[in-house]
Amino acid sequence: ALKDLQMVREAVPFTTIQVVIESPQLTDEQIRTACGVVMDAGCEFVKTCTGAFGKVTVDQVRLIAQTVKGRCAI
Repeated sequence: ALKDLQMVREAVPFTTIQVVIESPQLTDEQIRTACGVVMDAGCEFVKTCTGAFGKVTVDQVRLIAQTVKGRCAI
């Protein structure tokens, strides 16, 4: 996933990239890992979910915020 996002980042260097991680389908550890990949790839936003697979919880948003620590937007 990291290499794929890095290729997108390199292909469109002046475009804001938002990555949807579908947090309702992920464990806390998977959310942390996904956020790390998004940040390491240089993407600007971690999006919580599309809504197609459930609703995001306040705890999941809090976990994402604690993980990204301002390195990208939510």
